[in-house]
Amino acid sequence: MPRIIAGTNKKMRLVVPDGNFVRPTTDRIKESLFNVIADDIPGAVFLDLFAGTGQIGLEALSRGADFCTFIEKNHKVWLVLKENIIKSRFENCEFKKEDAHRYIMKSSKSFDIIYIDPPYSYKEDDYISIVMKIIDNGLLKRSGKILIEHDFNVNTRMLCDILDEYRIMRYGLTNIMILKRT
Repeated sequence: MPRIIAGTNKKMRLVVPDGNFVRPTTDRIKESLFNVIADDIPGAVFLDLFAGTGQIGLEALSRGADFCTFIEKNHKVWLVLKENIIKSRFENCEFKKEDAHRYIMKSSKSFDIIYIDPPYSYKEDDYISIVMKIIDNGLLKRSGKILIEHDFNVNTRMLCDILDEYRIMRYGLTNIMILKRT
């Protein structure tokens, strides 16, 4: 069962939907990721795309992010996300039941950190498409970061041509790619 691992809501257990709707990020991966971006979290405006249980955005809020927007389109999963947000008592957030691509195309907001954890069925072209839509629609602030969780078999290195800096962290069958706009 996923939990918040640090900050104001440390050790809070999160609800997970029945079935194979989500694959929660392990505590080990989450802790490593947040250690790398620790200095960027306080005061950040965070976007959690394909939010699932909301554990990444809730972790960011627990560690001092100013605001988080959660986007999840699956109704059953969205209800669990809503339950976790209510349980956390964070009011500095919003959660929308919406397709991530549709949200990106119509949003007028901009974010310091965007976390993307789509279904593992996503392919290289899908990642290029979503990152290009984020950039083209102005969702990423100057010096902002895009964090992408993906299957290690998917080659995402072509995304390095879109943004200026990157780092790939590998954890078994999972990669986390960090892209930065400078």
